[in-house]
Amino acid sequence: MSNHVTRTILNNGSKTLLLHVYLESNGSDGELDKYVLADPELYDSVFTNRIIQRNMKLTLTQVWYSFNWFDGLISFDQLNPVPCWLLPRDASNYADFRYFGGLAHRVVDPQTNQVNDRTGKLLLSTSGFAPLGSTGTMVLEIRKSLD
Repeated sequence: MSNHVTRTILNNGSKTLLLHVYLESNGSDGELDKYVLADPELYDSVFTNRIIQRNMKLTLTQVWYSFNWFDGLISFDQLNPVPCWLLPRDASNYADFRYFGGLAHRVVDPQTNQVNDRTGKLLLSTSGFAPLGSTGTMVLEIRKSLD
């Protein structure tokens, strides 16, 4: 049996997605490495067809989390994933990025002003998640917009 990860859509509006994630380690599969939290191709019913377009941008605006003895790292996917925010187990379990517009994919081609390798995926990697019984939950508020 593999590590148990359940993603549940709490709300899917035209501009904002609220996603709940439950994580549980089986003790043998190890860490989560670039696990896909949000993927336009997997969630066609969640994301409108517009998000599949090259210029759609996801922006992380808020995150609530509770991790039992492990840390998480949220990244944006591309050829070399771009780290976004560290979710340490021994720190505050809420982060609000709305004050400055949120955290978005920030590697832009200076000539075209677009991100060419962006896939639209939001990823999670863990550290310390491997032992049996490691569990965690998080809620992500993600803004959807066209560049």
